[in-house]
Amino acid sequence: MRELPRDEISKVPTLRSFSDVAGIAREEAFDGNGLWAGFVRIEKGSTSGWHTHPAWESVAHIVSGSVRLDYGPGGAKSVEAGPGDWLYEPAGIVHRKAALESDVLAVVFRYGHGPIVQNVDGPEEEG
Repeated sequence: MRELPRDEISKVPTLRSFSDVAGIAREEAFDGNGLWAGFVRIEKGSTSGWHTHPAWESVAHIVSGSVRLDYGPGGAKSVEAGPGDWLYEPAGIVHRKAALESDVLAVVFRYGHGPIVQNVDGPEEEG
């Protein structure tokens, strides 16, 4: 058992491997033994590039703001979540995230192995 005091949580600015768009940052609280946990912040109006978490399942709790996740064939599907909502992202799903009316703060947990993020051109078209 180990406490992770707030002042020990590393602040990592927007990473090219995490997003090609300014306005997205993460604060890593823990990374080890196949578990990643931390905060993800998305500034209002920011949209991530298309990406996948190849071998990582993710669960996010939206603390504030509202977020839209686009996914599916041609990026035609989407889901929106706001404060108090939980989102589950299966490993390998190509998606992008966008902050809607305000900045988004989410607590994110990921379980898996290998590279956490892989940027892609976009989801494949249907058919």
